[in-house]
Amino acid sequence: MVGRLLYGLPTASHPAYGRVLDALELKASDRLLEIGCGGGHFLARALERAGSAAGLDHSPDMVDATRKRNAHAVEAGRLEVREGDVTRLPWPDQHFTAVAMNQVFFWLPAPDRALAEIHRVLRPGGRLAMLNASARRITKLVMLPYVLGGLRLYTDEELGAMVRCSGFTEVMVESRGLAQWCFARRNDEPGWASA
Repeated sequence: MVGRLLYGLPTASHPAYGRVLDALELKASDRLLEIGCGGGHFLARALERAGSAAGLDHSPDMVDATRKRNAHAVEAGRLEVREGDVTRLPWPDQHFTAVAMNQVFFWLPAPDRALAEIHRVLRPGGRLAMLNASARRITKLVMLPYVLGGLRLYTDEELGAMVRCSGFTEVMVESRGLAQWCFARRNDEPGWASA
C-alpha cells in the first residue's frame, strides 16, 4: 500500500530518468526491459521512444500500478509487465536490446547474479543503464534506516568492477551530486575489452 502511494505520485517520474533514457538511445526497433518498474512512470516515458518494453517488479502492487498507468501500451501489445525476481528473469537469452534500473540495484541481495541474468537476456550490443544513490555523497549514517533494511551503496569503482566481471564492456560509472550513474554494453565481438 505504501509503495502504491509513493510510486503513484507524479514526482516518482524523477527528472534523472531523462539521463537514463538518453544513455540508452532508444529507437523504435528497441525492446527495453525495466527492472523494478515501480509505478510505471519510466516505462511510460521510454515507450515514447522504444518500440516495445517489459517491466519486472517483485511487488504485485507495483505490477498492477504499472499495468494501469500504461494500459494503452499493454492493450496494444507493446508492454508486458511481470512479477518476478531479477536473479531468475522469465525471458529467453538475448531477448532485449536495452535494460534500465532506476534506484533498484542497491536493494538487490545478490547483485552478481542479477547482473549475470541481465547480461543473459541482453543481445550483443545491448545497453544497460542504471541510476543509483552515490556512496560518495551519501553517508551510511544518513542512510542508516535503509542500510539496516538491506540497502547497499557502492563506490564507483566497486560498481564498475561488478559490471565488468559480469561480462559487460564500455563500462562507465560516475557520481554527481546524490546520484550514481552506470552505463555499459554487452559486446561479444572478438577484440572488445572492458573499458
